[in-house]
Amino acid sequence: MSFLAYLAALVAFLFLKGWLAHQWDEWKGAFTRWKDGQPLRHSEAIRLRVDEARQKLAEERRKMRSAYELQPSRILNRSFRDRFIELGIGEEIREEVKRRHGMVCACCGCKIRSTKNRHVDHLKPMKHYPELEFLYTNLQILCRTCNVHKSAYDGADWKEVVAARRKQTVKTKRMRKARQVA
Repeated sequence: MSFLAYLAALVAFLFLKGWLAHQWDEWKGAFTRWKDGQPLRHSEAIRLRVDEARQKLAEERRKMRSAYELQPSRILNRSFRDRFIELGIGEEIREEVKRRHGMVCACCGCKIRSTKNRHVDHLKPMKHYPELEFLYTNLQILCRTCNVHKSAYDGADWKEVVAARRKQTVKTKRMRKARQVA
């Protein structure tokens, strides 16, 4: 390692040490002032307000999500939907579904190798049931192929329908290849 690399590492270490010491002094001073009932510094007061705003936002998100789960038709109200999406609740629900199912297709059971081939699908299609778009119990993970074959099918036997459509697609491809070869 060259002299410049050592020098850069030393400067970085000293900077980090100084920054950590400053953070410790700030925290210790703020805690002491708070314990003694003294007013906090401006930066500490701002931090407290930010934390309070985050808590209020989390509470609003929790209330909106529970209101939606109790009455899914609320999502059809434009202002409710806009705020729901703005708060990121829809994405949060989709991420929960992805964590729950991981990388396994709910239809064929195959292990999905790529995240781009992992689709969040609606058991009851959005086309027919727009109010169930973000309902956790209406979401599942499908591989790209199964999702394409399921499309907006709305039956309890959707797994059998997808399997039949996949078989038909394979059969059609084989017939096309046979015609090309001949």
